[in-house]
Amino acid sequence: VVVSDAVMRGVAQIATGAAPIVALSHAALAKQLPGVALPPAGGPAQFAAIYLSTGDLKQAAAALRASGAQPVALSDGSLAVGPDAAHGVALIFK
Repeated sequence: VVVSDAVMRGVAQIATGAAPIVALSHAALAKQLPGVALPPAGGPAQFAAIYLSTGDLKQAAAALRASGAQPVALSDGSLAVGPDAAHGVALIFK
């Protein structure tokens, strides 16, 4: 059986045409979202993060803060909201 480097790193991606579906191990997701509280690892597979495109990150940040969420700025310029503020799923705005 041949296993790709990506799978060995805990990453698998499926091209869908519009937006890929990406499966990450808990460790790989934590590395990608430093500073964002994630749901605990273990149990069955779960959705842990949803990536969303926005035309205006500043406006998205303002709307998030107005709703009481505290977005975390990531190193690539995107914003993340932890699952505690988003019904159990981290939201990443790009």
